[in-house]
Amino acid sequence: MKNLKENPTINDIKSHLMSFVSANGWDSKTDTEVFLLFIEEVGEMAKEIRKKLSLKGEKVDHGEMSGEFADVLNYLLELAHRMDIDLEQAYRDKFALNAKRTWPDSNNS
Repeated sequence: MKNLKENPTINDIKSHLMSFVSANGWDSKTDTEVFLLFIEEVGEMAKEIRKKLSLKGEKVDHGEMSGEFADVLNYLLELAHRMDIDLEQAYRDKFALNAKRTWPDSNNS
């Protein structure tokens, strides 16, 4: 498998990930299975964030937290691929729309 190029785009990362998914046979999972795995990873990320924000003195492992963020990104990219969504273009389009909006809690109003 090729290494991910320096300064990749979102689509570069998605292509890199999907090659890895295919090489490991994970592309045989259903969309529902992948979505549920995504939600599971969001829960694991939430747990790490909760630990970081906790006043109970729980120890936070930033490596663990960054790994959960990466897992969420991986599943998000895979879901976008499966749904034929160009996430990079979707981001650009949505950002352009949001940039034109007036936000009630913004300093720009």
